[in-house]
Amino acid sequence: MGCQETKESKKNLSAGSLQSTENHLNFNYIPSKKLDLLLHRYSYSSIIPEKNLLKVVSLLSLDFKANKDFYDMFKKSKKTSNKETLFCARKICTLGIIYGSSSEHEKIKLLFQNYDKNTLNALTSKEIEILVLDVIYIVLKAIPSFSMLLYPMDSELFKLVKTFNMTKDYIKDIIINCIMNETDEVNYKAFLKSFEGQEVKFLIYPNELRKYCIRIEKKIKSMKKRGNLGDDIEDNFEKSCHKKLILRKKYTVGIA
Repeated sequence: MGCQETKESKKNLSAGSLQSTENHLNFNYIPSKKLDLLLHRYSYSSIIPEKNLLKVVSLLSLDFKANKDFYDMFKKSKKTSNKETLFCARKICTLGIIYGSSSEHEKIKLLFQNYDKNTLNALTSKEIEILVLDVIYIVLKAIPSFSMLLYPMDSELFKLVKTFNMTKDYIKDIIINCIMNETDEVNYKAFLKSFEGQEVKFLIYPNELRKYCIRIEKKIKSMKKRGNLGDDIEDNFEKSCHKKLILRKKYTVGIA
């Protein structure tokens, strides 16, 4: 048992590399609302040209040059007519909201506003899906990928990345189901209330979301070992929305 705990502690907090990467970006010193306002001021819809992003980064005293590889993960494939590089302002706003120095309530409010583009005080299932996918991209893809560049010798980090890649689709379905609660859209009041559920709250707690991935992986392996899941795990998980809701209840875990 002691050996098992040693392995788990290594896997859990080789997250030290991930947290060091997050600290390296310095978003935790900036109020979420300030970053959100600046990005919206200098962006066009959900797009921000590189020269405008550089202005925002400069105003916030962030180091774009040192973290260029990270910001490049938010590039859009298309460019302006004069071939200027474009970035996804929506995702960068979400990055700032999650990692900024603001209260839970303010982060939830800013997240809702960031995806309520029509200001109708309601998010559709599609908009919720985009929101959840953006958070997953930031927390489980972009930060870990940049962390691997900063800490290339951290073998445990590479194992964590494999876990994130394996579990991210299950995490997405679970959290979306928790927020939507079998409805077609959610207003702000319902959205706020959904954060009373621990799975949804993981959206604004990156480290807890990653720990949740590890627990989901263990649960899947355990179910597969007991024969509750076949070899094709994806097919078993995708059979129906009803089954996803049942699985969500099985996966419920407390914040460690």
